[in-house]
Formats: sequence, C-alpha cells, structure tokens
Amino acid sequence: MEIVKAEYQTFKHRMDQAMTETADHFVQIGYLLKEARDTDVLTGSGYAGMGDFAEAEYGLRPDQTSRFISICDKYGDGDCRLADQYSGMGYAKLSEMLTLPTAITDAMPKDITRQEIRDVKKEVEAEAQISDIEVAIEKSSADVSEFQSQSGQQDVNAVSTESTESTASTESTESPQMAAGTLS
Repeated sequence: MEIVKAEYQTFKHRMDQAMTETADHFVQIGYLLKEARDTDVLTGSGYAGMGDFAEAEYGLRPDQTSRFISICDKYGDGDCRLADQYSGMGYAKLSEMLTLPTAITDAMPKDITRQEIRDVKKEVEAEAQISDIEVAIEKSSADVSEFQSQSGQQDVNAVSTESTESTASTESTESPQMAAGTLS
C-alpha cells in the first residue's frame, strides 16, 4: 500500500506543477492575445485582427480569447506571468473567480475548492438580486427615521397634544345628556 501512496504523491505533485504552469501559460497567452489586439503586430499577416488570427491559427473562439485576456488582466503581474498571490490556483479556479469583485478574490485562500468558489459566487449574486422595491422600502424607512430625528418627536407630540386638547374642548361643550347619550 505504501508504494501506491508514494506513487500517488509523486503523481499528485507532478499534476499540481502542470496545473500551475497551465495557469501561468494562460496568463501568457492572454498577454500575447492582448498584444495582437492592441498593437500592429499582425499587420501584413493577412488577418483582419486578433480574433481572426486566434481562430484560424489555434481554433480559439471569441469567448475563449476573451477569457484568456480577462485572466491576464485580473490575475497577471503585468509582466506576462501569473501574480504570486494566485500561483497554484489553476485555470479552472481562476476562470470561476473572474466575475467576482477583486476585494473578494484577493481574500480567497489558495486552497479554496472550485465548489467553494461557486458557493461564494451564489452568495454574491443573491446579494445583488435585491429588488428595486426592497431598496425603495429601505430608503422610505430611512427617510422616515431621518425626518423623525431631524424634527424630533416635538412635531408628533404637538399633533398629539392638539388632538387631545380638541377632544377635551369638545367634551366640555357637550350637554350632560349628549355626553351620557340620553338625548332623544
């Protein structure tokens, strides 16, 4: 059994290395695609642009070239390599994290699983689904609270006092028969 475990550990180490290198290569490919897109390096090549070049030469669809460039932009170190903080995460995790805010991805540990990333994405998406009516209700509640704190309870108390005084004055002008309800 130890032989199998040792073989697995060696295999796993090699696989981890390959995955890390793959992520590094994705950043490099994104960098090169950006170069093809943003410079005149393809001039005279016969290709109309980076998309035509990538598809004809490498079979890359527009969504794939976009993903390569996005990974380069978000996770690259600016020098055509994967930033150290993302090293070892692998392409699948980096792709999964693309739509998350940078503040969240920066806080993710390297050993996070793809499923955990998906769970975080669901939480972020659920938070973003706050409806307009919920926002309006929250704003309305905040406006009422702000009004009450600015005007104090004096206005509310003043209305309450006026109402009480009015009721008392009405009661004092009623005849004893009206107050007792015995008027015929």
